[in-house]
Amino acid sequence: MHNYLIPDSKVTVVLSGGFSLLVLLAIYVAWRVPTDDTLLNRLFLVAIILAFMVVAFKWISVVPNIQVSDFKMFWKKSPGALMGNPLFNSPNDYFAKYAYQSGFMIYVMTIVKLFGHHIFVMQLLNVIVQGLILIVTYCLSNKLFNNIKLSRIAVIILAIDLDWFALNSQVNNQYLASLLFLLTFYLVTINKLWSYCLSGLTLSLGWIVRPIGPVILIAIICYSIWWIFNNKPKPIIIRTFALTAICLMTIFSANELIKASGLNQYGLADTDTEWKFIAGLNYDSNGMYSKQLDEMLNASSSRETNKAKEKQVLTEQIENLNNNNSWISLFAHKMSILWSRSSDVFQFTSFDKIHSQNLLRIVTIIGFLGSFTIIIFSWVGSIRLLKSKIDSRILLLTLTILGFALVELIIEVQGRYRIEFLPILSIFAGAGVDYLAEMVGERKKRSERLFQNRTIPDFKITDENFLD
Repeated sequence: MHNYLIPDSKVTVVLSGGFSLLVLLAIYVAWRVPTDDTLLNRLFLVAIILAFMVVAFKWISVVPNIQVSDFKMFWKKSPGALMGNPLFNSPNDYFAKYAYQSGFMIYVMTIVKLFGHHIFVMQLLNVIVQGLILIVTYCLSNKLFNNIKLSRIAVIILAIDLDWFALNSQVNNQYLASLLFLLTFYLVTINKLWSYCLSGLTLSLGWIVRPIGPVILIAIICYSIWWIFNNKPKPIIIRTFALTAICLMTIFSANELIKASGLNQYGLADTDTEWKFIAGLNYDSNGMYSKQLDEMLNASSSRETNKAKEKQVLTEQIENLNNNNSWISLFAHKMSILWSRSSDVFQFTSFDKIHSQNLLRIVTIIGFLGSFTIIIFSWVGSIRLLKSKIDSRILLLTLTILGFALVELIIEVQGRYRIEFLPILSIFAGAGVDYLAEMVGERKKRSERLFQNRTIPDFKITDENFLD
């Protein structure tokens, strides 16, 4: 938090105190509401979702409708693509270099076809998807821990994280992908052949929308291998094979259909794989996007020339890291950017275009506090999980987080990339809060027992000692 304490420590302290009180109040309410009434549980969850959606819609109303970065490319190109215009004109254009974005582009085109080119429709769908993410987070948490209070807390902590939901004003593929990946996890935890088959479909759709599907698939395979060595191997082998086959077949079919449709001749390929590694291994920018590096590569040159230049730069970067023993330092900076710093999502919302820098600083601090709360409590939850016998299916979520973190060590890193994984961390955070509450409860009970067991000497009032 030193990034915010220095410019205006008073504002930071006030916001931190107010936010902490809000979190404690929300946790207290979630903890005190009875859990033995199914209808009351559902009404409480609905109330959380509705309250979140009101705040989310309010957020949309106070940020500009300006689309930036990748989000701008989706929104700008969708009307022309529906009319048959090509997504790109040269091999160096966005959709030629990052053809895998064509998957989400189909989703955007479908929405524009059905409802017209109105940005509010996309924003409305983003909020609906975020609401569904909260519901699936609750269901997944309750499936793993069978603890309604813990699941409520996981949802509340996620819902109040402005860092997580701030990009709902943008044509953003992260929320839809996150929902599909969470559904995949939930279906896998059901542990039936049909659920594994269906999870293969949800995983592939999430993969098509956002190309981090391989991380999820590898995590599932690693989880299955672990299961084979600890339980009956035959059912899990068949189920994992079915999931993998359905997922890869769907990806392959989508790739070929996109090519055949003429939307993108490269299908779902990444024709510029070097760039992610060049940006990720650039020590000067701490593995983040660098405009200076981008300009140095001269993307306007021919694709062959540019590819040769990229390979040369990548080789030089690796040699530089080796010669200066800078790998550990680079990795430490990248992990800090990904998990412990502000996500910088607000620069993608153009919030500062219509609001003051002071107000921008305030919402940035609030956003940071939300993610900070999730990450800190998730550490506590991880300690609890290590110390207790838990549902082995939680290992699947752990492997996914670890896999993502390892991938981010070598490719371009941005704070907003953690958005897809904050629902998982909120589940761990819910476990952390539950663990702390149990500790407080046990200490209170011990104090009460000690007080009750204290021996109080008899003292009878007589006339003599009364007068004395």
